[in-house]
Amino acid sequence: MEVTVGSHLQKAATNWLVSGACHDGGVNLIPIGRLLRMLRIRRGWRQSDVGVRARLSASAVGRHENGRIGSLPSVEKHAAVFGLRLDVRLLGRAGALVRLGDEEHAAIVEAVASWFRAAGFETETEASFSEWGERGRIDLVAFDPATGTLVIVEVKTQLVDLQDLFGSLNIKERLAGTVAERRGWRVLRQLSLLAAADTSANREIVRMHPTLFAGFARRRLTRSVLESASGRLLTWVSHDQASRDSWIAGRQRVRRLQRGQFSSSEGYRGSTGHPDRSAVAISHRLTDDEPEPAKPTTTHTS
Repeated sequence: MEVTVGSHLQKAATNWLVSGACHDGGVNLIPIGRLLRMLRIRRGWRQSDVGVRARLSASAVGRHENGRIGSLPSVEKHAAVFGLRLDVRLLGRAGALVRLGDEEHAAIVEAVASWFRAAGFETETEASFSEWGERGRIDLVAFDPATGTLVIVEVKTQLVDLQDLFGSLNIKERLAGTVAERRGWRVLRQLSLLAAADTSANREIVRMHPTLFAGFARRRLTRSVLESASGRLLTWVSHDQASRDSWIAGRQRVRRLQRGQFSSSEGYRGSTGHPDRSAVAISHRLTDDEPEPAKPTTTHTS
């Protein structure tokens, strides 16, 4: 496990390693404890002063400063007093944890790329760039030779760090012309597409930040939409369109599987009842922001 602290002091307070477990069952975070002590002393506060602001006992503040962490929520309250946040990361062997998220990300990229290829676009995934001191990768670039339309696609399984999302998208939009030129594409118009996993958590984020997402037209991805659109588009990608049972990212609950069902990690069950791990045709219809109409119900009377 790795713990980082992010704030205006991030340069001096990131990537602190957990040094091990304490004898009392807590976690030993000596570097973070030192940072918390330094911040308290710089402000001229006593441990009791911090405790009042964090609603913790002075002894709990003292334990944190000595690197003895009984519970993460208490450290979060302690850090919040100084305008800090606690970022805990789980690291697994052989990148297993990273691949878990990458699988869903790759599924969305493949679904969107499949649509663009079927529509006659040239596509490139993970297009890297290094221009004017800016370096990075674009999830997907799609170019239509017939109309000179370039589409920059940003894929998100979870809408979490919006500041990073919009900052990264701004850079990619600014450098998109140069990226296309190096590939021999003559661009006449440019669009940006945010393709996000269709989950209730992601939709709630968009609803909670109407100003940030005001510049995104929420549309189903079609030829006519691309021809008439300008600026930025947001399209929701359901798990069906990505040939998955469900989206794991952002889920809060797990339902008990019925007999004969497989989880998404075990594969998709076809009509035979056996898991089907072969390629599945991807629908060329990506959902818009409107909910699907309710299916009519039939009432049987005796």
